[in-house]
Amino acid sequence: MATPDLRNDAVHERKLSTSSMPPAACATAQQSPSTVSMWSIRAVPAQADSRMMGPANIGQSMWNTVTLPLRAVGSVAKVPLRTALQGCKRPSWNTQFESCINLLRSVAKNAPRHLPSLRRMTDVAIPSLLLPRGVLRATETVTDGTQSVQVEWIWPAALTPQLSAHWPSPFSTKVTADFKSSLEFSGMLCRGPVVLYLHGGAFCLCSPGTHRFLLAHLALELNAPICCPIYRRPPDVLHSVALADCGTGYGSLLQRGIDPGQICFMGDSAGGGLVLSLMCSLRDCGQPLPATAVLISPWVDLSEFEAAMPTSSLVVNSYYDYLPLDLVQSFAHWTVGGGDPRDPSISPLFADLSELPPTLVMGGGCEILCDQIKALGDLMHKSHPGSRTVIYEDMVHAFPIFLFCHQTAFRSLKDISAHVVVHCTADVKAVSPSPSSKEPAVLY
Repeated sequence: MATPDLRNDAVHERKLSTSSMPPAACATAQQSPSTVSMWSIRAVPAQADSRMMGPANIGQSMWNTVTLPLRAVGSVAKVPLRTALQGCKRPSWNTQFESCINLLRSVAKNAPRHLPSLRRMTDVAIPSLLLPRGVLRATETVTDGTQSVQVEWIWPAALTPQLSAHWPSPFSTKVTADFKSSLEFSGMLCRGPVVLYLHGGAFCLCSPGTHRFLLAHLALELNAPICCPIYRRPPDVLHSVALADCGTGYGSLLQRGIDPGQICFMGDSAGGGLVLSLMCSLRDCGQPLPATAVLISPWVDLSEFEAAMPTSSLVVNSYYDYLPLDLVQSFAHWTVGGGDPRDPSISPLFADLSELPPTLVMGGGCEILCDQIKALGDLMHKSHPGSRTVIYEDMVHAFPIFLFCHQTAFRSLKDISAHVVVHCTADVKAVSPSPSSKEPAVLY
């Protein structure tokens, strides 16, 4: 799909949208609904930012980095004694969960404020041996007809028994027997829900590899395949380029003949924000929307840190959550660059949210983004009565990743499954939600 060359118009690219496509591209897309190439954008590096070079106090930063392992171990070691004397910080927390939170908090607090160093620390794939049995995964390069992007597939092995029999091992990513052309694989994609998952990581970090533990459990819980695009990340490219890569991932699903009524968009943290921006862009350009969406702790307002009130969740919940405000502010700055943090294409909380599919918004009652998640939930419910927001008491940011040590995180996967079953066209048998536990959730 032909689009204007935007290399010399950074301001224009910043405004690619909720009406993110250029007018000419949008008109072309409306004429060819079968092609969801979204928009063609060149990978224009964001402007250099001195903060990427680390904090002013380089000596302190180096000291924190060198002593980080000791600090992390110390933060975990003191939890059992403190909880034995004083109890856990929150009623539903257990020692293992609080130890994990303390570990993440210590690492995030003492990590260097230097993006390349942060990526070296966080862009580490979950080891295959830690993944649950019964899942297969593979990577491929997909196209929507005009652009290409690499994606990682994760799906339950039981859905492709013949293909699974020839797979080297349950944990292998090696492509064998040309799985892309396998009739069994194609059949799986056409007979049940398909999830397009946009991973989080503050826009600048992480990959499908860092989210494999969660994705594998989601695939088993939903009994459905998950497609996770490996999108390019700010500040190496503009936010709009990352969004375009995600659009290409969606377009490739439609190119395979998958009905939009089968597709669920899903994302955590920054990935949740990308999901919302992508849906707005698809709607504005007359493209088919997915059947539903699930937003896990979505980061949808990058301007919230400019004037945080003492009573806001940014301040109150910083005692419980593992995300330090100064680091999150740095990620917001690296993502926005010289743009406006209230630009709806970057902070979709300020976008027009009408005519979007029913959406499940999930958040933790103890996470720093709780206020903006509630605000988003109210707006989504007004625009679509089928949307709902669930705030899980005592939970921190992106809490489903802690399903190995807290029952609420595990229960949230069943809530996601129930939502997808209701809204996606499917004839596969998904796991039914379990009865409500004693841990309450605030419904909006």
